[in-house]
Amino acid sequence: MEKKFFAIILAALVFAPFATADIIEPGYRQVGIDNSITNISDFPDYTFISVGLSGPGLNMCQVKVVGADGQISPYYKFCSISVYAIKTNNFDLGKAQGFSEAADLEAYLSSVSAKKVLSGLEASGGQVPISDPTPSVIQKEYTVDLEKTIDAGAGQPMPIDAIPPDYSLYLYIGIPLIALLAIAFLIVKRRKK
Repeated sequence: MEKKFFAIILAALVFAPFATADIIEPGYRQVGIDNSITNISDFPDYTFISVGLSGPGLNMCQVKVVGADGQISPYYKFCSISVYAIKTNNFDLGKAQGFSEAADLEAYLSSVSAKKVLSGLEASGGQVPISDPTPSVIQKEYTVDLEKTIDAGAGQPMPIDAIPPDYSLYLYIGIPLIALLAIAFLIVKRRKK
C-alpha cells in the first residue's frame, strides 16, 4: 500500500505542471505575436506556407497558407514556426495538410523544391505581469529573399524587434524532477535504516 501511495505522489509531482500549462497565472496576461512578411507581393509566382515542424506535432501546428497581405496565421504557443516558399504550380494544399508525421511533410516539401525562408518564429510572447508595459500583441515583420534561404546556409532573416525567449518550461520540468530525486533519496535513506 505504501509503494502505491508513493507512486501516486511521484506521478502527481511529475505530471501536475503539464495540467496547468495553458492556464494564465493570476496577475499576469498573455502576450501574442503577430508575424508577417513585408515583401510577399514581390513573389507572385510563389505560395508561402507556414508550418510548425517542431513542437507538439502537426495536429496542433498545421500547414497554413500565408495570406496575400503577408500575415502568418496564429499558431499554438508551443509551435516553432517555419515558412516555406513553393512555386504556386507545384503546390497542393490538400496534400500538404494530409500528413500526420513531420518526416513525411518534410519529404513532400523537398519533392516540390520548397525553400525555407524563415525558421524558429515564435507563436507566443509568453506571460507578463499585468502592469508590464509590453503591448498585448507584438508585431514582428520579416523581409524574405528567395536567393538567401535558410537551407542554403545564409542564416535566418532577423525580425524587426525581438523579445527574450520564455524559459518557464524548464522550471515546469526541473522542479518536479528535483522533487522526484529528493523523494527517491529519502526512500533509499529510510530503507537503509
